[in-house]
Amino acid sequence: MTSYTILSKRKLIFQVMNSTFDIIVIGAGPAGNSAAFHLAKTGYNVAVIDKRYDIGNKLCTGIIGTSCAELFPPDPLHIYNKAQSVTIVTPTGNYHTITKSKPQGYIIDRVSYISSLGTQAQNKGAHFILGATVTNISTKSTLATVELKRGSETHTLNCKVIIIATGFSSNIPMMAGLPNFNTREYMVGVQANAHLCEPTDTKVYLGSKVSPGSFGWLVPLDNLNCLVGMVSRNKLNGHMKTFLCNLKESGKIDSSDVTVKKWGIPIKPLRKTYTNRILVIGDAAGFAKPTTGGGIYYSILSGKIAADSVNIAFASNTFDESSMRNYEVTWKNKLGKELKVGYYARSLFEKLNDAQIDQLVNNIASEDSPANKILLNNFSFDWHSNVIHQALNQFDILNLFKSFGSNLRPILKQFQLQQTNGTE
Repeated sequence: MTSYTILSKRKLIFQVMNSTFDIIVIGAGPAGNSAAFHLAKTGYNVAVIDKRYDIGNKLCTGIIGTSCAELFPPDPLHIYNKAQSVTIVTPTGNYHTITKSKPQGYIIDRVSYISSLGTQAQNKGAHFILGATVTNISTKSTLATVELKRGSETHTLNCKVIIIATGFSSNIPMMAGLPNFNTREYMVGVQANAHLCEPTDTKVYLGSKVSPGSFGWLVPLDNLNCLVGMVSRNKLNGHMKTFLCNLKESGKIDSSDVTVKKWGIPIKPLRKTYTNRILVIGDAAGFAKPTTGGGIYYSILSGKIAADSVNIAFASNTFDESSMRNYEVTWKNKLGKELKVGYYARSLFEKLNDAQIDQLVNNIASEDSPANKILLNNFSFDWHSNVIHQALNQFDILNLFKSFGSNLRPILKQFQLQQTNGTE
């Protein structure tokens, strides 16, 4: 089911006469819909603009953790599967299964879930302008302006605040004079739908032959269908085709002749996410987990943080750059540590060769390893920094990394600085 059949038609039609809003949100993904929901619920006149009609239809594995499910509970009909165990497959083919007593995540129908967030925002009064392309944004001392094109018509909308939630690699933040992403601070994800030969749990595949410096996955949607994909900051040159062929030959999927799609994933936030009357949220701001690439929860959370910050700005009726800065201070307090530690963890892992990955995983998977107990007792799908820090504080894990060579020492030092100084 696509979003334009879920969202009520009565507020999808753009009315020229209603051209002034309190807040305009550009982008109706998880971040934009979250911000619109919280703002409309508070009573603000909110417009949400998106160039698509099929809200939520973006490439993604569609796994959310319990924290995300508590913030915006998914409809049971939108849940494909519950993730209670995961099997790690090392470069040499060793299998290590980690099982928790309760589900750690939910594999969801992303389109329906994100569209339902839009429906909730609309039910609170938000107006959705779909099929419209934003061509320019600008700010003045008294208002902000969004210029858009919808079909053959062009329109200009005025508001007090603009929230940019347009996803990764959008040029709209640059229209506001904000920085773009560093050309190396992103990953490319590739994914395909496939048919299972037999039921399985979620599997994560490691090693340079699968995905250099990163990992591949097989995520079951049910007993018959699955998602197969990989993500990497390094160039993928035939890796996905080889991965699919290997899964077919090993009896995991019934065919490797599937349609593969790709998308970009930020692994580091923008240097600045605010300016006069403007905030940037979600993937557009770089809020994805550097470890896994997952971005749904951090996007939804950033939407709420932005809504809270805008509410404070309206209370004082000040929307200048100094007032908007409160948003960045707040998200850094909430997400800064996770993003930094996750980035260092990814940078550390990217430097390991296959033999070192095998040694590390086998060590952590050992029942006698303190790191194994940390993982079983403290792992959180949504929050990784504490587990990473605790694992690296273990004498055997720290010594293992040190034995891998001096090239890892600068990154290990960054971890220690994080523990000593925290994050801003």
